[in-house]
Amino acid sequence: MSTSEVQELPRRSDSFLSASLHNNPLLYPGQTPEVSFVTNGEMVEALRFDPTEGLSSLVVSNGGADESLDEYLARHNASPLQGRIPIIGYGANINPGSLIKKFGKNENRPDLMVVPTVYASLPDHDVVWSGGPGINGNFIANLYAGEEVEGTDVRVGLNLVTPEQALMLHATELSYQLSPVEVKIGSVGLKAYFYAGQDSVHLRYGRPVAVREVPATDRRLDEATTREMLHGTLAMSEVQTMLHEAYPQLDGTELDADRYVAFIRSLKKPKGSQETPRGDLKARMAASLRDLGLVRVVDSSQGGNFANWANPATLDMIGNESPTGSMVYRVPEMELPFGEWQGEAVQAERRKILKAVGTHHQRMSGLEQVIADESRGQA
Repeated sequence: MSTSEVQELPRRSDSFLSASLHNNPLLYPGQTPEVSFVTNGEMVEALRFDPTEGLSSLVVSNGGADESLDEYLARHNASPLQGRIPIIGYGANINPGSLIKKFGKNENRPDLMVVPTVYASLPDHDVVWSGGPGINGNFIANLYAGEEVEGTDVRVGLNLVTPEQALMLHATELSYQLSPVEVKIGSVGLKAYFYAGQDSVHLRYGRPVAVREVPATDRRLDEATTREMLHGTLAMSEVQTMLHEAYPQLDGTELDADRYVAFIRSLKKPKGSQETPRGDLKARMAASLRDLGLVRVVDSSQGGNFANWANPATLDMIGNESPTGSMVYRVPEMELPFGEWQGEAVQAERRKILKAVGTHHQRMSGLEQVIADESRGQA
């Protein structure tokens, strides 16, 4: 089954091919439903809306038995649409299998698995491939707004997440800041957020390469899959020479995408060592492609208009255009409630999220980290 094959709904969430859920980087960015959808971690169901009314008209369509999105959310003990934050996904973040991995960290809270995703149009943008393969072997998707994509409308997915889910999502996107952008849902405009930062894009004949699995209208760029990108990279004689010189164990090996990913998996970090063999290979590949003039560094923030990444209370929420939260970083108990993250493994995941968000905030903003005093439990 190809990653672009049509998927009828409703359908099991884990039936959508996913790089993370199915442990295969070459499946990235994974299959996505053809229409807007909502998942509860088990099933994916279709979302419909009136193009002239936007989010206010969202309806869950299940074999002809329609219900409003808020009715669906209430039935799954999940927070209503009002108060959710629209955060753009354009790669793995709108793959149902990936959403299971990102939001399935608290087995006591099935409501955190409930994520409505509404497809929207983003003008003068496209989704393109990164400068080189990452530590898992695949290229990743980047949102791009250069002159080559003026006039292109790319389809993105708005993940409508609660403040608690936003923190969980942030912890998987530590290299980025949140930046606001205007999207179109049908004919209705909406302010949303996307993860912005300094990215590298791969160049083919001096131009970025679009991610084939992501639909767009009036696309002017060549398209490719991550497998095709990796295959083309490995076919370059300069890259082959570098790999064989740096990794003698590859001498005489004719690498293709599958063999390269298998080799990456064979690179293990020595116990007690600070070495990062996979990171070293990623850096060598990136350097080789830069030397060949096949990489361009771009700033997707478009001027650095950032929102407060670590405090969801400062973000515009659906139904509330005037956020009141302090701009000082604070993760109050209400946004990641300790009492609802019970069990040793679940609490460990919570601590990881808090640590990740705090580390990112200190690195990106330089502001002092202030975490609420949780005298009733261990933060």
